[in-house]
Amino acid sequence: MTFRWHVMQIGRALSRLFNALTGGEGDTTTSAYVYRLAIYRGRKLGLPGRWWVAGVDWLLCEPGHCRDAYHWHLKRDLFQDDL
Repeated sequence: MTFRWHVMQIGRALSRLFNALTGGEGDTTTSAYVYRLAIYRGRKLGLPGRWWVAGVDWLLCEPGHCRDAYHWHLKRDLFQDDL
């Protein structure tokens, strides 16, 4: 295991913590949650979901990151009924 791997694990843990603190599930990342909000609900924390998706994708410099995270979580059946 490399230093990069450890940094990624810490990032994922922080993402899950932030997600839980803002009303999402503790098992899913913020990226997957905001994409799910954009699809199903549209609004959370006062901004349209697509703004959150664009912001997270921009912050990580990875277009499509939230969509990919959502599908990764969906494939592994990690979502509960939080929406």
